[in-house]
Amino acid sequence: TVEERMAEAIRECNELHEAEIDRIQEEIDTNLRALKEQHDDALMAEISAKTAAQMRIDELLLEREEQEARLSGNLRAREEELLRELEDTKEEHRKHIEAYEEEQKKASAEREAEWRTRLDSEIEERSKLLDQIRALQTEIDVKGTECKQESEEEVVPDKDDQMREESGDPHSHP
Repeated sequence: TVEERMAEAIRECNELHEAEIDRIQEEIDTNLRALKEQHDDALMAEISAKTAAQMRIDELLLEREEQEARLSGNLRAREEELLRELEDTKEEHRKHIEAYEEEQKKASAEREAEWRTRLDSEIEERSKLLDQIRALQTEIDVKGTECKQESEEEVVPDKDDQMREESGDPHSHP
């Protein structure tokens, strides 16, 4: 009968549709799984890349910290070295200043000794000159006294000199 054939044809059509739907559903599921796997793979790759990047960042941070620690240690060591050098330089300068002051004291003492020697020499020379002046003064005084006595003697004429003058014979000797 036609109805049975139609029902059979509808059933076959339905089965074919269901088979086609199942096949399409299967294809969709396969494609979804493939997409999910691709997505998962991409996600895993991204996660892996991000993890690797984070690990590299951590590595770089650690290297940086180590470098900073080394640099800090180097800076402290250099600072200590510079402080030691500064102290050594201060000590050297202090010694140079002390040596300079000592040299100045010696030079001053030597200059003072030279001046004393010069002054003593000058004093001695002046004392000699003063003694010579005194001796000359004494000599002058003696000569002056002699001259005074001579002039006094000349003022009081001698009797013999008077007689000679009176006789008019200047060349006659007594």
